Amino acid sequence: MKLNINEWLIKDVAFTLKNFKTKIDEWEHASISERMKNEDKNPYLLAANAALITANHGFGDCFSIDDFIKMVEEGYLIDYDGIGRWVDFQGNELGKIHCDANWLKDNIPEEAKFVMWFNK
Repeated sequence: MKLNINEWLIKDVAFTLKNFKTKIDEWEHASISERMKNEDKNPYLLAANAALITANHGFGDCFSIDDFIKMVEEGYLIDYDGIGRWVDFQGNELGKIHCDANWLKDNIPEEAKFVMWFNK
């Protein structure tokens, strides 16, 4: 698939990569044994995959599930601002989300890896 790379796509991908900064910082401070034990949570791989998902969806941002829930809890994201969907590791949409932290925690699909968010 050929991507239509433009300024907006680059900004969306850059913002998605920035979403994983905290997890990358934590990873860098973890011991080698902790990293090996949690290789499936390697934030570099997660960020790279999220960036590809963002590029394929276009005009959106991809967040880790726990970061998205935290942003909802803190009031940074509300349903009025946009719409979101659960996505798996390949970027397949698994269903709509609602910006209610309790609802989010209780309704995470088993195969969900990220939340794709589209601003209005």
